[in-house]
Amino acid sequence: MLDAALRTSGRNGEDMLTPDEHGISRREALRRLGAGAAGLTAARVLGDLGPLAGPADAGYPGGGKVILGAHAAPWRSDLNFASNRGKDWSTMRDALMTLEQRSGRRLGMHRIYYQWRHAWPTPLDYWSASPTLDGRRGRKLFISWKPMDVRDGRRRYISWDSIGRGAHDDVIRHRARAVKAFYRTMANRGSHATKKIYLCFNHECEGQDSTQNNGNAEAFKRAWWRIRRIFREEGAADKVYWSWTVTAWGLENGHATKFWPGKDHVNRVAVTAYNWDKCESGRKYRWLGETIRPSYEWARSKGKKLIVAEWGTTESVQGRPSKAAWITDARRTFKSDRWRNLEALLYFNSDSRCNWWVYSSGAAQEAWRNMALDPYYR
Repeated sequence: MLDAALRTSGRNGEDMLTPDEHGISRREALRRLGAGAAGLTAARVLGDLGPLAGPADAGYPGGGKVILGAHAAPWRSDLNFASNRGKDWSTMRDALMTLEQRSGRRLGMHRIYYQWRHAWPTPLDYWSASPTLDGRRGRKLFISWKPMDVRDGRRRYISWDSIGRGAHDDVIRHRARAVKAFYRTMANRGSHATKKIYLCFNHECEGQDSTQNNGNAEAFKRAWWRIRRIFREEGAADKVYWSWTVTAWGLENGHATKFWPGKDHVNRVAVTAYNWDKCESGRKYRWLGETIRPSYEWARSKGKKLIVAEWGTTESVQGRPSKAAWITDARRTFKSDRWRNLEALLYFNSDSRCNWWVYSSGAAQEAWRNMALDPYYR
């Protein structure tokens, strides 16, 4: 997730009657759009919004343009949050199944996080990537591998410099061999099984937590190159999509570009993007399309597709568009040809730090379900 020190910018409290560059006020834009999300400008109506969704398909929507997925809480660490203790699920599998039940479909991609010591792929990964008996496709996997371990409530960081110098080659080789075995096993499970993993080493590498504890940008790049080289030596480099993942804010202000390993070493650009709203005081309201557009353009300039590896919003403060309106806006915004290089949207369904749950209200859950059942999102 984004570091607490990061800040976003956006529109709030502007005059609804003031014409924009098209000579249309926001109130008029809303009237024309027929939407309830106050603050949407005519420029966004004319630009970002694609055609509205057709009738929801109650079955599994295939053939869409953007993969819709999620991280589904709770993690073990999330159990420390009081709001998680009374939940009906206790495992990551149950959490994903609960989310999918409320979504009305099997999601297209599963976001999973592992610490350095974890031996992945795990049985959870095999289960999630496998097709169902009735022929539905296995979920694609987006795995983050963090050079950090948590034991007895204490964090131990593995420096990027030590990885780049070869101090952890054995660990990396084990993971490369496990990925190759995963690929072979899933290939035997048929064409509907997921075979290649979207792999991210140290997501949000430019964030304060990583730069204070793991190292600097040059050390990160050396670590990335060494991991990829070892995977190549083990015949596993082409069994994953190398997914460089930073914050949308880090790409917007340029800080994250220092950590770019190079286009020949990356298959996908991924970002994390949140609308913090009332979760933290002083935050300004931003629509998702507004937040990720600089990242999208940057990825496209590198010839890479963009994945939004985490996204979410809290319930809004009074006077701002609702969480349901924010999710609905995201659903409509990306149904446009101008976003054709957007590959996936992975919602962060958790109350870690903030109440991101898509079912934090009945209206929010309905908006999410409508997005999940929209055939454009597969």
